Formats: sequence, C-alpha cells, structure tokens
Amino acid sequence: RRLRACLSLGWEKIPVRTVHLDSILQGELAENEFRKDFTPSERVAIGEAIERELGERNGVRHDTKTAMENFPQVEGASRDIAAKAAGFGNGKTYEQAKRVANEAAPELVQAMDEGRASVSGAVALLVLPKDQQATVGVGDKKSIQQAAKAAKAAKAPPKEQARASDLILS
Repeated sequence: RRLRACLSLGWEKIPVRTVHLDSILQGELAENEFRKDFTPSERVAIGEAIERELGERNGVRHDTKTAMENFPQVEGASRDIAAKAAGFGNGKTYEQAKRVANEAAPELVQAMDEGRASVSGAVALLVLPKDQQATVGVGDKKSIQQAAKAAKAAKAPPKEQARASDLILS
C-alpha cells in the first residue's frame, strides 16, 4: 500500500528507516498493528507463529536472553502468551478462533473476519457440515446469530433440537 501511494505521488526515492530486530515476527506484529486492525484469522496466524517461536515451554519460564527480549513477560501457558500478544482477550477465545480459522468453511471464516459472526458463534457452527457452514456464513449478522443459537440448542434436549434444525435450515 505504501509503495503504491508513493508511486502515485510520483516519488522516485522513498525514505526508509532500518531497525535491527531479533524477531521478525515481533517486527511484523508491531508494524501492522499500528496501521489497521487485524482480523481474527490474521490474529490466529500471528498467535500460531508466536506459539512456534516460544516452542514447547509447557508453562515453564525460560529466562534466556532471547526469550526475555522477544517476550518480556513469558510466564504462563504458551497459548495464553500467544493469545495476549495477538490481541485476544484470553486463551479460550484464541483457541476458539483458531478452531474456526483452521476447520470452518471459508465463508464462515470470512463472516467472522468481517464481524458478521462472533468467535463464539462461529465456533458453535462448527458442528454443521461445511456446506451448511458456507450457507450460514454468507448470511447477515442476525441470521448467523440465529443459526449459532440453534446449533448450541442442538446439544440440548430433543424439544429444543427440533427448533434448532428449523432455524439452521431456514
């Protein structure tokens, strides 16, 4: 985006600032976080990359110089550290968003990214076959909320299940 903007202005030289980073991932996160909000699926990708960078810590603090520079507060589960660094409120929401990003039909992931489906609503819809997820995912916010509520109710007693199937398929 910046290159296109500079080219459209007719600039022949573009000023740059070079910064030495121990972690390219942290640099990308900082650079992009200040320009635009990440979508939930983009934040999942960041969280997964942070989890890989942290490695198999199993909740144990590793006081290596690199770990301390890249992640100053490395106490707790890797999942929770990655969730916080990627902008999720907690590890549970991160895990739910990760499931949606990795398991859902693309239309449902897009609905979550566009804000038409909440993370919890989208994860509730994972019980549906992918073709039904796709159909629900192209709907508006209200219809997606209704389908998510119905999917949650499908786990309820039989009387509620009948109502749930009507909502999902409508």
